[in-house]
Amino acid sequence: MARTKEFDPDEAVDRAIEYFSRHTYHATAVRALARHMGISSSSFYDTFGDKHRVYVLALTRYLTNLQTDQSRLYAETEASVDGLRRMLHLMIDSYLTGQDQRDWGLLAVNATFETILSDRQVRELLMSNYRAFCGILQTFFVRCQKANTLAADRSPEALARFMVGVISSLTTLARLEPDRKVLEDTINVALEALS
Repeated sequence: MARTKEFDPDEAVDRAIEYFSRHTYHATAVRALARHMGISSSSFYDTFGDKHRVYVLALTRYLTNLQTDQSRLYAETEASVDGLRRMLHLMIDSYLTGQDQRDWGLLAVNATFETILSDRQVRELLMSNYRAFCGILQTFFVRCQKANTLAADRSPEALARFMVGVISSLTTLARLEPDRKVLEDTINVALEALS
């Protein structure tokens, strides 16, 4: 007779998200990951198979949750360059103070730097997330044009790709040089391009 699992696999994956947000994939030992997930190594292997499968499950859930949050946040943001500026300043405040529990895509950035070149499955997940985020920002820029806060001759699609690049760079730069002036200068130059 099969034993009943003594843990919730969904909660264990959520804990794996926390772990991979702070530790690199390649440096992660299964025993440490399993311990953080609140399960034994044997339960880890019996339930999930291997570290890569847990990583993909965690990254998939993380990106799904991130897209949901981004979609809601940008839908609630005032349809203007000033609204976007306020959103980007919230990101900077979060990066520098750590008080905001939003993570603004750090696990995605970690995955990009660590595994995108060597792991086709992770690359596909990240490309899907990139396309989704571009779509969210494109919708935001269309709203800006309808509100007459962005010139009608600007391409919402091109602006969305540009801003995803800026935001990804900001996330990386905030870890490399957590200096408010440097981050704000980056935002200001990027937003001038929208004028």
